[in-house]
Amino acid sequence: MTDTLRFTAKQIDVLEKILKGADNGDFLDTDQLIEKISYNPTKNAFQFTLRYLVKRGLIEKAGLRQRDGRKRMTYTLTPQALRSFDVNTGSFDVVVEGFDEKEDEDPSEI
Repeated sequence: MTDTLRFTAKQIDVLEKILKGADNGDFLDTDQLIEKISYNPTKNAFQFTLRYLVKRGLIEKAGLRQRDGRKRMTYTLTPQALRSFDVNTGSFDVVVEGFDEKEDEDPSEI
C-alpha cells in the first residue's frame, strides 16, 4: 500500500490540470498551466510551485514543444503522482489546508 501524500488545494489544482492535459494528449507548458489554474500567481511564484512538485517526485519535464515561436518546457505527472489519484472520485488523495511549500517543513508534523 502506498503512503498517502499530502497536497494543498493549489497543488491539487496544478496536478489535475497537468493530468487533464496529458489525458487529452497535450502536455502543458508553464504559461498554459497558469492560464488554466483557478488562482492567479505570478510566473515566478508558479515556477517555484513547479520546481517544488518536481523535487517531490510528483511531476517531471515531458520535453520541449514549439509554441508561439518559442520552445517551451512541458510537464507530466510521475507514476508516484498517478498512484495518489483516485479514479473513483476523480481527485488526488489528501488536501491539507494551510500547508505551504516551505522545503524545510516536514509535512508529517502538520
